[in-house]
Amino acid sequence: KPFASSGISRLIEFYKHESCGQCTPCREGMGWMNKIMKRFVEGNAAPDEIDMIEELSYQIEGHTICALGDGAAWPVQGLVRHFRSDILERIEKYREEQQKKAFA
Repeated sequence: KPFASSGISRLIEFYKHESCGQCTPCREGMGWMNKIMKRFVEGNAAPDEIDMIEELSYQIEGHTICALGDGAAWPVQGLVRHFRSDILERIEKYREEQQKKAFA
């Protein structure tokens, strides 16, 4: 089953790479969003990180010199709005797999 977070994670990785680093929200926020998105793809995240990344995206949006920050924030906001249940499902599946490994 295709996972929306994979595409958004790749997009955030691109934005992180393309950031010039001049603005603090973009310089710091892109790194944080990139790390969280990679955890979402793997499933190795905490459920409260969903709200955390959404809030982070709002802190980046509209607070940068150029539009790169907005361009990175909007896909994350859309992901959380439309695919929250998929992210939670992925997190739960990862936890179940880790528990099986621990008891194997």
